[in-house]
Amino acid sequence: MGGLISRRGDWRLERVGVALDTSADRMSVQGALPRWIANAWTQEHDLGISRHGFDDGKACLCCIYMPYGKSKDEHVLIAEELGIPDAHEQVKTLLETNDCVDGDFVARIATAMGVPFEPLATFVGQPVRSFYQRAICGGLIFQLSGGSRLGRTVVPMAFQSALAGIMLACRVGQACCRFARERDNEHPPEPLATVGIASQRSESKRCERPLHLCR
Repeated sequence: MGGLISRRGDWRLERVGVALDTSADRMSVQGALPRWIANAWTQEHDLGISRHGFDDGKACLCCIYMPYGKSKDEHVLIAEELGIPDAHEQVKTLLETNDCVDGDFVARIATAMGVPFEPLATFVGQPVRSFYQRAICGGLIFQLSGGSRLGRTVVPMAFQSALAGIMLACRVGQACCRFARERDNEHPPEPLATVGIASQRSESKRCERPLHLCR
């Protein structure tokens, strides 16, 4: 989100469509204080869209993703899900330095998970975060283990993500029309203006501000 703001050069965001993976990223979007946000989300058994206005007295996007309680550090969680909880310091170093994993590291995880090494060998030479995202979050180890190895990350079915994206696009389109009508009401055409001129004014106003999609 910071990169988008830097390229724009201002913080005036009328509408933002959000399709992000982490709570932290969603909270950073809310920190930019858009006028209106539509947030697409998926869970294991459902999906949906939440709407958040700038000053409507309701929960903002940050509110519904605010962390609560005490959680483990990221490197500890990743080490546990890779099946090597005692190697959390090594995982921490790999994350901080963005160093690539070697064959011994991958082989150790394959042994701990009880899966063959060969399908994981393609990750040798890649950063540990990429390895984790594709092997654990992507469901590779889950498939190789026959479903016996479940991580904490729940990966939605492909149709869930697709449907959530369609719903998000529809909701944003609906909002664009509503904001255009609001602006037209604030600046109505002159009494002598024809219907055609009024329509042109309305269409031009719809294009004044672009939609920003965070994904």
